[in-house]
Amino acid sequence: FAGLFPERFRGGSSIEGGVLKDFGVCELGLLHGGLQHACMDESLMLPTILEAAMQQFPSVAFAVINSKADAEQIAVYRAFAQESLLPGGDLDADDFYEKLNKLLRSYNNHANFVSFLVAGGGHCFLSSAQLYETSPWGQNETLAGMAGVSKLQVRGMQPLVAWLGSLLLGPGDSVASQCYGDLLHEHAWQGLSYCDA
Repeated sequence: FAGLFPERFRGGSSIEGGVLKDFGVCELGLLHGGLQHACMDESLMLPTILEAAMQQFPSVAFAVINSKADAEQIAVYRAFAQESLLPGGDLDADDFYEKLNKLLRSYNNHANFVSFLVAGGGHCFLSSAQLYETSPWGQNETLAGMAGVSKLQVRGMQPLVAWLGSLLLGPGDSVASQCYGDLLHEHAWQGLSYCDA
């Protein structure tokens, strides 16, 4: 999951930075230099960590699997915003998806990053049978009137389990992000039925 937090800082620290420090990330020995310092003063954010790793390991594929309206992430975002008296306590699915696309857009600047976006409000698809039933359309999606023909076969997309296998790249291989919807530029984003152009 993407891990979205309210953006505003309290003093010099961020909500996200406080969570990372409270979870013991600063003491793991994985962060060095400026990242370690930012972690200790609670200003470090997940995107900074991930983008540093993408730059440090350009031959490794990095991926995010997320639903367009992740109900659990929306609830956590709202809770942090309300507890800290910050805007965002009324975050809805459309606003969440817009914030998610903006985050993924920054990750997409790295050639070794891909994403798999799922329609709906699910959360964490890897730990259950959902892994085998999930596609960019949601779960168990087939085309009406075409028994046994998956929407994926028609549109050239992959189910999540097959897409995960494609992340193990060999020489000359590539993997593409998966999202169902019209490709739209930011000025036209509305609702949940689009993908970032």
